[in-house]
Amino acid sequence: MEHEERRQLLQLAFDSANAICKLEGGTLSASSRAIQERVINGEISFDEAVREVLNEALVSSSAKTKESQLRGSVLRYEDPTSPVSVEWKTSD
Repeated sequence: MEHEERRQLLQLAFDSANAICKLEGGTLSASSRAIQERVINGEISFDEAVREVLNEALVSSSAKTKESQLRGSVLRYEDPTSPVSVEWKTSD
């Protein structure tokens, strides 16, 4: 798959995901959109993007609450277009 075709498919995938999020009442932060753009432009991988999003969530204003809720949890991300999945175990 050539670079431009891959870029267009990624843009379509993110646009679809963002629309679903909006239909469910969610909002997309500027930093999340910036991470999406970096993936689309090939600057970072999906795995790197997921790590950044998870780190951003833990650093948010309610990080202490989220951290206590996630402590000892296993977070898993699977990219449907790739055989690779990413898994993190939060510290106890």
